[in-house]
Amino acid sequence: MLKSSVTAPALFLLLSLASCSPAREVIKLHEVPNFDASAANTMLFLTFDLSKKGKRETAVLTQSLAAAGKVKDSGSHIHGLSGIETVISYSNGNPPKTIHAEHPLYRDREVFSPDGTIRKISETASSGSLTLRIPVEKNMETLELFSTGPAHSPRKLFTLKFAL
Repeated sequence: MLKSSVTAPALFLLLSLASCSPAREVIKLHEVPNFDASAANTMLFLTFDLSKKGKRETAVLTQSLAAAGKVKDSGSHIHGLSGIETVISYSNGNPPKTIHAEHPLYRDREVFSPDGTIRKISETASSGSLTLRIPVEKNMETLELFSTGPAHSPRKLFTLKFAL
C-alpha cells in the first residue's frame, strides 16, 4: 500500500513538470505544402495558436505553408508593451536573427473619450493566433517563440526544428 501512495504523487509531479515545458516540433521543409527546393527564394508562413490559462501561455503550430518569393522587411510594428520575439538560429555559426511581432493575447490600443482626450487601454485575450512570414534560408536550424512583456521575463513558448 505504501508503494502505490508514493508512486501517485511522484507520477503527478512528473506530469505537471512535463506540461510546463515549451512545445517542440520538427518541420520537414520538403513536406510543407507548396515548398519548391528549386525556387531561388522561398517564404514560409507559420501560423501558431496561442492560449493562456492563468499565468501559463502555450503555443501550437497549426499551419505551415510555403510560397516562392522574397520576404519584404516591413519592420517592427509593436504598439504595446508585450510582444512575441522570434529567434531563428543557424547551424553554420551565423548570428541568430530576431523578429518582433505584436502579441495576440495582450493588446494596447488608444481610445477616444467623449471629452476628446485619448487614453491607452490594455486588453487581454485567452486565445489568439499569430502568423509569421519568414524567408527560408540555408542552414536554418531552429525557430524559438518567446513571450515578452513588462510583467515577466521572456518566456519560451515553442521551439521548431527545421529538417530537409
